Amino acid sequence: MRMKDGKGRARSSSSSTSPGLVDKLGALTVQGQALNSKDLRYDGKTSWLAFRKKFEMCADYNIWTETERLQRLVWSLTGKAGEFYAIYSEVVTFTYATLKTRLGERFGTREVIEMSKVMFRQALQAPDETLEDWADRLLELATHAFYNLPEWHLTEEVVHHFCQGCTDKEAGKHALTQKPKSLEVAMNTMKYFQHISQAIDGKKGKKPREEVSVNAVQKSAAGTSMLERMDALTKAVKE
Repeated sequence: MRMKDGKGRARSSSSSTSPGLVDKLGALTVQGQALNSKDLRYDGKTSWLAFRKKFEMCADYNIWTETERLQRLVWSLTGKAGEFYAIYSEVVTFTYATLKTRLGERFGTREVIEMSKVMFRQALQAPDETLEDWADRLLELATHAFYNLPEWHLTEEVVHHFCQGCTDKEAGKHALTQKPKSLEVAMNTMKYFQHISQAIDGKKGKKPREEVSVNAVQKSAAGTSMLERMDALTKAVKE
């Protein structure tokens, strides 16, 4: 028997729903729009994250119990997802939470990896972010994006993008030319380059006091000799 709650939405008076009742579901109403039960299908090829959000929204709106959620989720599985459930349900007793987790591990992992790779490729050092913080953030992103790759490959990806994505492009280019084998070596190379650059560039705009004094004396002497020559030339012309 199905009763209506205070909002007029239908729900079961018992904590379970028979498979036959699940098959007889008509259109589910979500936020005033009819959502046909045929839309709640997952075959293992489309986006698991998109399906899960759609399913949970529908389940929350209709106030399904955990048992009802499990039955409707099982009913919605087709194709590879249906085969996955059929095989593992022979040896595992699923709850709604465990089935959702297993489906996510089986069909949602690829999406998470691809999303992590995009975030890793697009990451850039923030203007107020230190090299240490930039390295930590990039390493965390890489751990999710390349978790199934050898450690040497992960290190290579992190080192290259660490240099390429830093705010100091000159230091990053210099570090890449040194072909660092680890993140620590790359960071130290960049820091040393920045230290040397700052030391050299800081002296460009300043001349030593002695140099300034010598230049002033030389200019004064040059100016004096020029005046003497002009006076001599003027006297010679008059004579």
